[in-house]
Amino acid sequence: MTSSGIHVLVLTSLFPSRPGEKNGNFVLDQVRELAAHGADVTVLVARPWIPNLLKSYCTPDRLPINERLFAQETFGLINASFFSLPRFALGRHATRFLRALVPVIGYVHARKGIDVIHAHGLQLAHAAVEAAAELRIPSVVTVHGIETATRFDNSRAKRDQIGDSLDRSSKVVLVGSPLFPYVRRFTSKTDHCTVIGNGYNAYPDLTASTQIPRQRQLRVVAVSNYEESKGFEILIDALASLEPELRAKFEAVLVGGGAGFDSVGQRVSDRGLADCVHYTGPLLHRDAMAEMLAGDIFCLPSWREAFGIMYAEAMSLGKLTIGCAGQGPADFIRHLDTGYLVEARNVDSVADALRWAAANPDRVHTVSERGREYANSNLTWSHNAETMLGLYRSLLPRKAVAG
Repeated sequence: MTSSGIHVLVLTSLFPSRPGEKNGNFVLDQVRELAAHGADVTVLVARPWIPNLLKSYCTPDRLPINERLFAQETFGLINASFFSLPRFALGRHATRFLRALVPVIGYVHARKGIDVIHAHGLQLAHAAVEAAAELRIPSVVTVHGIETATRFDNSRAKRDQIGDSLDRSSKVVLVGSPLFPYVRRFTSKTDHCTVIGNGYNAYPDLTASTQIPRQRQLRVVAVSNYEESKGFEILIDALASLEPELRAKFEAVLVGGGAGFDSVGQRVSDRGLADCVHYTGPLLHRDAMAEMLAGDIFCLPSWREAFGIMYAEAMSLGKLTIGCAGQGPADFIRHLDTGYLVEARNVDSVADALRWAAANPDRVHTVSERGREYANSNLTWSHNAETMLGLYRSLLPRKAVAG
């Protein structure tokens, strides 16, 4: 493997504090794969530091990163905490605090020479474009999803700064096409935006879970931590709406955590489905994948998905994968070709998908295999890294990537 000849500085607040932790794994996975493809990667993890006397006013901090636990990785890792105030004061001072990261980026550049700065998340976009402007190098900003905290963009000044950061970045990467309307809240300039989806991690020696013995012909699996928008209730209502003789062929396994599953359990009971709907609780990633492998259909009718890694994972396992039209999975699920698309928030549409699956086993097999082939060719982290490196190269002078 030849070196890409590119030194990338990844600027992020989303990163595991230690290997195996869930938070920010999608950044870690991409960084590992970029390094495997020959890029020289330095990760600068920027998180706010809040004085002890003020922490009672704040949401608890994430655990600090133990750099020694990542010492064997093929990329560099730097912690860069910056002073911050409680969130009620953050709006007025955010610009000044984020600019404190610029000298740190300059230090890395002086030591190693940075070719491109890649910021993950809109929170750090301002620091990335400021540093890139001073160093006269390109910047990339990846938008992973919609920021739901009202304080994030609850003033004209904040929205203007987000828009300015997006406008000044060399390239804006969206993990899914549904994020275009979100970006347009802040800027009308989207000609430099491109969609590059995330990837998935495979386990070559994965075996199907036997935690829940199979009792019925068709097993539907849904995996996600609970949010109303994930559509667990819609799936339950769709199962309940099936004709009795058809409903008797289905069982469902729900995997995930969150207090909302209490209401899902009550709904299961109210719909008379307690004998065919099972709940595992939260599982480690590998164990959740094993539950998907034990099923026939993956169905998560979520109406708020920027990408949807679990759909890519289900496809890679050769499962009929059902997602919502107009959401992130629709970027790679082609209806009745690589998967099945349903209408968002539509119980009848999900029920029709289940009816189709029960009535067309041969077609389900064909669609599932096409989905597996597509996922293995286009949705891996390796494919993501190759695409990202191509984007970096397009922003650099040819001499900077020769070799």
